Order: sequence, then structure tokens, then C-alpha cells
Amino acid sequence: MAQGVITSKNIKSPPEVNCGDNETSFGSGNVGITTYDIALDVGGGLLVIDFSAGNIPDKLEIEHDGAMVATTGMPGITNSGSYDPIYNAGMLPTEAQANNSDWFIGNFKGAFFTRETEFLNDTGLIHTPEVTGSLSPKQIIWFKYTATQALEGPATLIVTAPISATAWGFNRWCPQYKALNVLFSTVGYQEACSSVDIRTIYIQVENDFENTNLIWSNLNGTGQPEEGYYYSENEGIIRNWESLLFIGTTENCI
Repeated sequence: MAQGVITSKNIKSPPEVNCGDNETSFGSGNVGITTYDIALDVGGGLLVIDFSAGNIPDKLEIEHDGAMVATTGMPGITNSGSYDPIYNAGMLPTEAQANNSDWFIGNFKGAFFTRETEFLNDTGLIHTPEVTGSLSPKQIIWFKYTATQALEGPATLIVTAPISATAWGFNRWCPQYKALNVLFSTVGYQEACSSVDIRTIYIQVENDFENTNLIWSNLNGTGQPEEGYYYSENEGIIRNWESLLFIGTTENCI
């Protein structure tokens, strides 16, 4: 397929991808550009996609509010960019161009990272990517977003597959969380009782943080942590994308 602008017949109206959905629900391996919409949780959260291009080079990107926020890539390209500056906005590369682009992955191009270590360092979650069927190897692509970003609209998966023998596929992985209203303060413990704010966060379901008498702040005790997804480790220490600081309990308030 020659490089050029993709016509409307190559671009599908994006269906919704819900938790547990995979590419077999919509038909994978299509040549051209295929898009899928994903609604974002109103409190902020974490969108995780496991992608496999099989042997033939393909690319998956996550777009939100008109900007790329995550991408596949060969070694040297991280989940959060840089982003493909050439083959975007409806442009398909030739087979030779896809083979020479670091944003397209596939067995025929050589080894690439699953990104399990990068994902663990960025989110604190252990995850091995899985894709329905025999497609291998796989790569994790993810988007951490705030409550404000969720209000800006859905995320869109964009699969760019320029070669006729392509057989790409993806799964959506959804970590299980529960919503809790937790007390946060922007000041130190001595003044925390008079300046507490209730914020909604999401905690992994297998951990117990039901005690809302605990008061938290950000790491240096001077600001509010973001609402969104949190995870736990080491017997009850809560961590998120920045970190939290335990500053006291309401039981000690006078």
C-alpha cells in the first residue's frame, strides 16, 4: 500500500471498548487505520492496553483531547513518547517505511520490550501483557489520567497497520479498584483538623483502607494529592503517582 492520506473507507466509526473487551469483539488485523473509543472514569484512573502486532509491523497509539498520550515503540521509545512525527493524521507508511520507523513493532523488526518494568515503575502494578489468541510478543501501552482529563472526553485507540498480511490484536486490562472518600489536608498535623478536605480516590480491592479517620497529605505536607487511582504496598503504605504522607487521625482532634 502506498503512502498517502487514508480515505474514509479505511477508517471505522470507533466502537466503545469496555473492561474485558479484546480485539476479537471487533475483528482484528484490519489493514489501514482503525480506531476505538474508551470512556474514562470520572474520578481519574488508569487505562491499560496489551497490544501485539504479531510478525508484521504495526503501531498502536492512545490519543486524548487532540494529543497523543501513549504509543508503542521499539527500544528507545517509551510509553509516553516521543511520538511518531511522520505517520500520523491519517498517513500510512509503506512496508519499508514501517520497518524503519521506531514506533512500529513486530517480530520481523527484532526484539522489543514488553514494558513490564516501565509499567511497574510508573504505576506500582505488576502486569504481564496478554493478548487473545497466539499473537506474540506483546507490549503494554497505558494512560494515567486525572479527573479533570476525564471530563475532556474519551480516549481513542489508533491502530496503524499498513501491510496487507497484518494480524494485530489487543486486550484491555482493567485493574480492580474500589472508590473511597478519604480525608486530605494541605497543612501539617497540628492544623489538620481545621483544614480537611474529602477527596475521592480508588484503592485496589484486595487491600483495606476503609478507615476514613486517617488524614493524608502530599509527600511534603503542603498540598493536595490528585484524585485518581492509588495502589498499596508494604503493609498499608499508600502510594500514587507522586506519594502520600500520613499526618494524623481525626480521633486526636480537639
